Amino acid sequence: MALETLIDQIKTDAQEEVNGIIAAAKSEAEAIIATAKQQAEREAQTTHTRGQKQAVRLKEKIKAAARRTAREHEILVKEAVMQECLHLVEEKLKNIKTKDYEQMLRSVIKKGQQAFEDCVAITVSKNDTKFVEKLGVKVVDTRVGIGGIIVQSKDRHKQLDYTFESLLDRKMDDLRIMIAHELFDKGA
Repeated sequence: MALETLIDQIKTDAQEEVNGIIAAAKSEAEAIIATAKQQAEREAQTTHTRGQKQAVRLKEKIKAAARRTAREHEILVKEAVMQECLHLVEEKLKNIKTKDYEQMLRSVIKKGQQAFEDCVAITVSKNDTKFVEKLGVKVVDTRVGIGGIIVQSKDRHKQLDYTFESLLDRKMDDLRIMIAHELFDKGA
């Protein structure tokens, strides 16, 4: 599965979920604003005897608070959607076992061999262990993860961490910006 296809699938899945969540959030935000407007009008009538200017200021203050609450709620909803998208990315990566994935492992091992001459590996799955050993690199450990590999110098003082968790962590800011742009900047 090509990376572009994976990204497109993630975008499609996330967009459907986003559309529902955003619609609900907008509806709830409108309800909050409507309730706040009603509350502002009631309080404005009560304070009318104290002066028209004071009532107007209070009404605006309550509306501003309602808008702030609505914005905060929308931010929370967007963050939840972002987290769900990131979870979907992890799930897709966990299940990727294509020729591209094997090529990535082969490339990382080659980088390790160039950097360390003699290297060892820590893999994430038993299947990866078999593949890495076929490439002539000793697997010294396996660990739980969603995919990828760590290549180390034989003395284990230097390493190249190409586990999916590490790659996601290094690219998290860029990934979050990309997801936010795709989901929220296009009028979704």
